[in-house]
Amino acid sequence: MRPLGFHLNNYQVSHQNQLAMRTSPTNIGLWMLSALAAHDFGYLTVDQVVDKLTHTMETIGKLERYEGHLLNWYDIQTLTPLEPRYVSAVDSGNLLAALWALEHGLDELVQTPVLDVKAFEGLRDTGEILKQVVQREGIPVLMPMSSTN
Repeated sequence: MRPLGFHLNNYQVSHQNQLAMRTSPTNIGLWMLSALAAHDFGYLTVDQVVDKLTHTMETIGKLERYEGHLLNWYDIQTLTPLEPRYVSAVDSGNLLAALWALEHGLDELVQTPVLDVKAFEGLRDTGEILKQVVQREGIPVLMPMSSTN
């Protein structure tokens, strides 16, 4: 589950066996780049990338800020900043770098064909993973029906 457009920061095992329901500017930037990378590998369509990035940007617009800067940690379910509230120069820089890379990647994306070889490579990868799972789990393979003419 991805509440309100953000992904989780980490899965913490040491103190609590539960998902850490927080995110940071660094995580937000890398999430946005991962959507573009998923397209580059053929796993997302252009429309899916646009939907994910639009949803994320809309969510960023709802976040509390300090003098225009995103704070360092937000609860991803409520979007409220976590204590202590502060601006991290490192996280702000990471977000800026991610947005810069995203801008260049999106400029390139709009110049590529809607359906290119990457989409088929993504399908091939998915088929290979499915094949490996079927073999590992010992799932009987369905044979194609033969036509009788």
